[in-house]
Amino acid sequence: LNESGSIAADPEKSISIRQFLDFHHEEILKNGDLSNNADLKSLYEELCKWRVGDYGYNGVVKVKVKAVLPNNLVVKYRDGFQEEISPISISKDAPPKTAPDSKDILNASTVSILSQVSQVSKQTILDDQPKATSMRLNKLRTIDNVVGPIGVAIHNNDLLIVCKKTESVQRFDVLTGGVKSIEYTHFNAPQQILSLAAINGFALVCKDGIPVLDNNFNSMKLFSSKEYGRFSGISQCEDNIVSIRMKSKTRNDQEVVFLNLKSMTVVKSIQLSPLFTYKWITYDRERIFLSDKKESQVHVLDLDGKLITQLNNSNNNQKFDEPGEVVVLKDGRFLISDTKNHKIQMYG
Repeated sequence: LNESGSIAADPEKSISIRQFLDFHHEEILKNGDLSNNADLKSLYEELCKWRVGDYGYNGVVKVKVKAVLPNNLVVKYRDGFQEEISPISISKDAPPKTAPDSKDILNASTVSILSQVSQVSKQTILDDQPKATSMRLNKLRTIDNVVGPIGVAIHNNDLLIVCKKTESVQRFDVLTGGVKSIEYTHFNAPQQILSLAAINGFALVCKDGIPVLDNNFNSMKLFSSKEYGRFSGISQCEDNIVSIRMKSKTRNDQEVVFLNLKSMTVVKSIQLSPLFTYKWITYDRERIFLSDKKESQVHVLDLDGKLITQLNNSNNNQKFDEPGEVVVLKDGRFLISDTKNHKIQMYG
């Protein structure tokens, strides 16, 4: 027996039938042997597929099998972390790199809903939602000496970090992690920063509005909160900045606005439901992802403001707890930062 009380597997081969049957003795007495117990037979067949030293994929993360136990596999991640997981949780096949059809991404296991967002209630609309999996991330490097980091962006080879407590933006070298410049500009309650390749500059959400800045942080345009309303969240759609704004301080009248970088004007707006309070926005391939912190839901809209799908993780053991930013991968899958559950949820 090993330290956990499980029977150690033979490192030269997969789990033996004798080890497996001895370990599951009580289960066999209760529900029958392999010929009469489909679940137990399936577990044994899955375990037999693996040998010590094999590589597999837990979601999109590559792992190495360190031990084959009678009930689980012990796998090791790139950062050295080891854990026991079910053999059905990993695959020998690498995740697909080709982009699936955009309709399949959202509708593979859900129903497409094309009602106006203003008609959406606070109740769950979908019982069958896109499959979600928790994602383990391998830590490659830690950058210290930042005070209250809240926003982050990559621009060329620079890493830009918005620091809440110092109300500033710091610039780091991506390759070395070292400070590249300290002549950063201070802003009024900065939140999120966006790299804009079209103008070789940035846009920043802060209390004063959305300042558009060149590569040296010189102001090119300010979408003032006094003139345009209070902004929250920022993303990019071709030549437009996409953000959420609230025009009134006394009622919830949020809308998605498209701010054109060439004309520096508002070129499009989409009225949002007053039932929700959105804080984060992501644009990708004619879809708008909105995170509702209060109701702990994520809504996906089309460019007409119609609801494509609503995610609240009700099919999992634990619902979202203050979902934050959404990041869409090239293959169409997307990650949702589940803030208070301390998880990154992957959908696809």
